[in-house]
Amino acid sequence: LEYMAHRGEYYDSWLSFNGTSGKYSLLPDADANGVILDFAIVGWPKCGTTSLIANLGAIAPIPVSDVCAPLSQQVYYSYINWPKLYGANKIFR
Repeated sequence: LEYMAHRGEYYDSWLSFNGTSGKYSLLPDADANGVILDFAIVGWPKCGTTSLIANLGAIAPIPVSDVCAPLSQQVYYSYINWPKLYGANKIFR
């Protein structure tokens, strides 16, 4: 839970801001101090990822969504949106 309490700080340390484009991007060595995402379901279109997500959602107490986005956006969803939607102390599960 200590890690979860400081996830915003970790998130900020993984990014660099490009003043020209006005966008953030993940640093090449962002995961040097540990993993960024513990678990992800990835795959090509029509390979069964949506079915896998739906089946896991039926047996696990997790919010289920099928999000097609770049890694940097997925990290944002996990570390910034999750606390806004479910509270800062809610564990990813």
